Amino acid sequence: MAVCGPGGMGKTALAAQAVDKLYKLEPDRFPDGIVSHTFYHQPQTDMALQSIAKTFDIKPEPTLEAAVRIALAGKKILLFLDGTEEADDLKAVRDDLRSSTWSVLITSRKRTDAQKLRLDLKPLENKVAEDVFCEYSGSAADDSGVQGICKILDGWPVGLRIAGRYLCTTGESTADYLRWLEKEPFKKLVEADGRHQEENATLLLQRSVSQVSKNARLALGIIGA
Repeated sequence: MAVCGPGGMGKTALAAQAVDKLYKLEPDRFPDGIVSHTFYHQPQTDMALQSIAKTFDIKPEPTLEAAVRIALAGKKILLFLDGTEEADDLKAVRDDLRSSTWSVLITSRKRTDAQKLRLDLKPLENKVAEDVFCEYSGSAADDSGVQGICKILDGWPVGLRIAGRYLCTTGESTADYLRWLEKEPFKKLVEADGRHQEENATLLLQRSVSQVSKNARLALGIIGA
């Protein structure tokens, strides 16, 4: 099963919530455990195997790949792989872990990473987007600026969160934020490949970062944020 969509759509959160509910409702479905690994900031496929080996205390003999295959053969395990679009060789991981008793759940920005079942996350519908924005911003549902902001942000969950938290922490009015947003080159998110997501996120975050001190900005730069 694969959960696909552009960055900031909530793929990881949705998949993690599904895994948690599955474990609570059917604890015996995967008696040998649930293993999770993220490829973000660590695209090497060997690291995925190392995470599994560490979880089950597997010694990498004669090789890491062979040891994992032998030790886990026949076990009923759910493997949750996050951010597989970053993996340098996803096929190698699948080949190494091929087993009829394994179940794999992945999240990816690339639809081609999905093999059989695939859930494509789409932008939130208007009413849902407004509810999410109001939850983060503390704005009233009947605030005249809410609809305008949500329309420009186009139901993009991470954008709604960034904008909402900004308004909540600064106390800026939705009207002022909307006026600023209308002047900026915010681009419609392309669902198929997520184009413009980084540009849009940068645009929103620049306004947030501009509110903090020079020293705070320097600190963020040093840690790479």
